[in-house]
Parts: sequence; C-alpha cells; structure tokens
Amino acid sequence: MSGTTLTSKGQLTLPKEVRDRLGLKVGDRFDCEVSGEDEITLRKRSVDVRDLVGILHAPGKRTTIEDMNEAIEDGATSRFLESRRPS
Repeated sequence: MSGTTLTSKGQLTLPKEVRDRLGLKVGDRFDCEVSGEDEITLRKRSVDVRDLVGILHAPGKRTTIEDMNEAIEDGATSRFLESRRPS
C-alpha cells in the first residue's frame, strides 16, 4: 500500500506506482465518494463527448449548417433522380 499526504490546499498526490498502474495522466478527472467513516473511493471519469469539442482543428474553411443542408439536399436529389432513370 502506498501513502500520500493532504496539502494545505486540500490536494493529494497519487503515488507514481498508482498512476503508472492505472495509466493516469495530467488532466484526468475523477469522481470522489465517501464510504463509511474513513474511506474515500476515487473513480476515473469516462470521457464525456462534450469534453471533445474543439479537440480537432479543421484547416481551411469551416462548414456551416447551411453548407451541410445544401449537401444533404444535393445528395437526396441525386439519389431520387438516379432511382427514376430507366434500367
């Protein structure tokens, strides 16, 4: 078992062996739950899709909703016209 100390700012440092074993990295988030009189459970949070907003940079022009709607309309029109062609 590894030990740690609570700082004056209320922070704990997880021992390196714990971080390595769980594959933890800077920025990982945790849920904390108190169990019984003197037990704390930490669980690594799963990724929330909202946390991924802005993670990828798309070079060049950004696509607008209008551009997307136009592309959908063009695709639907093309499929409709192809289905009307005689075989």
